[in-house]
Amino acid sequence: MSWYNPLSWFGSGAFQETLAPGPDRANVMALITGDSRLYITRRTRQALNQKAEWLWNNFGIVKEGVATIGRHTVGKGMSLQIDSEDTEWNELAEQDFENYALTPERCDLAGRRTFYEAQTTAIEQRVIRGEFFAALAENPEWDNEPCFQIYDSEEIGQPLGRDSTMPTVVDGVELNKDSRAVAYWLKDWNTKQFSHRIERARMLHWYKPHATNQTRGITDFAQAVNPLVDIHELKRLATRSGKAQQIFAVMMKGMKKRPKRGALGAIENAGRKDDGTPDPDSSQLEEIVGAAGGGIFYADDENADIKLVTSDSPSPLVEAFITDLLMRDALAAAGLPSEFIWNPSKLGSANQRFILARADLFFQIMGDRLIDRFNRPIAFRYLSHRVEAKKLRECKDKNWWMRMSWQAPERITIDNGRDGKMLIELLANGMITLREYCNKRGLNYRNEMRQWIREPIEFIKMAAKEGAPPEMLEAWKRNPPIWRAGKPGAVQADGADPANNSSNVVDDNDEQKAAA
Repeated sequence: MSWYNPLSWFGSGAFQETLAPGPDRANVMALITGDSRLYITRRTRQALNQKAEWLWNNFGIVKEGVATIGRHTVGKGMSLQIDSEDTEWNELAEQDFENYALTPERCDLAGRRTFYEAQTTAIEQRVIRGEFFAALAENPEWDNEPCFQIYDSEEIGQPLGRDSTMPTVVDGVELNKDSRAVAYWLKDWNTKQFSHRIERARMLHWYKPHATNQTRGITDFAQAVNPLVDIHELKRLATRSGKAQQIFAVMMKGMKKRPKRGALGAIENAGRKDDGTPDPDSSQLEEIVGAAGGGIFYADDENADIKLVTSDSPSPLVEAFITDLLMRDALAAAGLPSEFIWNPSKLGSANQRFILARADLFFQIMGDRLIDRFNRPIAFRYLSHRVEAKKLRECKDKNWWMRMSWQAPERITIDNGRDGKMLIELLANGMITLREYCNKRGLNYRNEMRQWIREPIEFIKMAAKEGAPPEMLEAWKRNPPIWRAGKPGAVQADGADPANNSSNVVDDNDEQKAAA
């Protein structure tokens, strides 16, 4: 600690070692604004977005990292499940919304994305730009039914010509006296000005505020910019150094390059020195070595010698510096464990399970935020409109909107066999529901139940069509030889556990003997 410490002259001396300047390390400090609404300026946010887009365009690891978050959070798309007490309405509403979600001309005002593709876009924008905008609009081509319109983050900005009578607008977000967002200002593409005002109730804005009253989002790659730029520069320097060293493939001492070229020059140069004495022709070495793309350096020395010039770039130390320090710090910026994306082979099985557990929790949290900020409002608005328009009957359960859930993609695991067996045991012992079992595998439990019902019916119909004897059809009707059957021709004993097929089955012959 420096002997000069003005902090000890005034008030408390707490945290002197942290705050006092000294020659041992740099004095770091972040300026905190007194108004948290101004935590980040428009210029800073735009500059960070430009750098984040540059990273996404130039780094495959960044593009794959963003795609990984979208892939494990959304998968092929989170589909709607309704669990109201009106089971018939649940199926009708799910099918109606599915048709809507798969038609980009209906759900997207621009007609570019399905509802499921919009989910992936929301994840990408949230990670790269730090925020996602989607307005609640009406589609004039489909009887003004509800739809969404996605906006780029740079399409929301500060209006010009503001005076003292206008409300407070911070980076395109209009605020009231309580710092609550009440409207957004959008760009008018005719005037190129931010003059179109849209109410907050009609704009879905998903971002993570760090400051208390922060109005706009910050890219998750803000911390990763400098480390990845360093990696980019080191890669260019290593490549340039390696190329430069490969330019000179061979060094020749004591051999002068023959000055004349062409066919006649080759004849004249062959086997002759400058004084006319015999000399080995260097053109043969030029043909052999020069074909590899390298150059030949001639040194006028008395001792004739030939040396191969090799490259020692990139250095192994540089690779470790990039992998273990810069890359790890950059990938951790998004909140996902860096080992999940970059170089997981160094981890043992126990550490890999720990990393997968952390990553899985990250994907679940990201998925829940997407559901709350985008999926649920879109589904509720559409289904409510369909009921009001008499195109879908009213649900008998008035609280159906509270019982909407979303099927997420399959949970990530490193032990598919072990985890699958554990799920089967839990299901067989009644400790989880069929829905929980299917959701962990990324399946819709209703579709699975319907398929389980269809298969025995289809099997019996096919057996009858193929001419199976009546006694076989009767046996198969009692116990189809598929799905959890103990064995063909056996039936479950009354009160037996269906999971324990080996000890709780009754043979048909035994039943006949007992009846006799």
